Amino acid sequence: MAVIYQKHTADCHYEVRTAGSSIRLYSNSVLHTQYNPNQVISGAIWDLLVLPAFFKASSPRKVLLLGLGGGALVKMIQYFFPKAQIDCVELDPQHIYIAKRFFKISGVTIHQGDAYEFLKKNRKKFDWVIDDVFGHLDGNPLRQTSLNDTLYTRALTYDGLLSINIIDDVEGHSSLKK
Repeated sequence: MAVIYQKHTADCHYEVRTAGSSIRLYSNSVLHTQYNPNQVISGAIWDLLVLPAFFKASSPRKVLLLGLGGGALVKMIQYFFPKAQIDCVELDPQHIYIAKRFFKISGVTIHQGDAYEFLKKNRKKFDWVIDDVFGHLDGNPLRQTSLNDTLYTRALTYDGLLSINIIDDVEGHSSLKK
């Protein structure tokens, strides 16, 4: 594995590493993105976030991705749903820089800011909302906030699809507010 980029800020250490054809983004030792252009399906969580869209009656046209990371999900969506318009919201400007420079993310609209604040102010409707918002604490991924189904509902079309990345089933059951 080769480190091809690293940067230290006041509160974060970023690394971009390659392993064969794969490229990976780490922030404070937490893997945020892994992508291999020769193998779009990777066996990682990102595959599962995309899977539900294959069961929709029609392909998603407007997609909102909360949490860009390095952009593995963008690459998958563009590969499987090439006509989809993708909006991404990413809090960390360094992740946006890395996604563009190393993961070659293009053809999407990127909003730099808090994903949940974006949802509160957003008035657009999306066919598909994907929540992949994670930070890190002590080398472990950490959800940034509890899930809020009202925020998602406002952003989704009537028959819209919601995909959420969660740490484990306990978090999933306890996070959604009823």
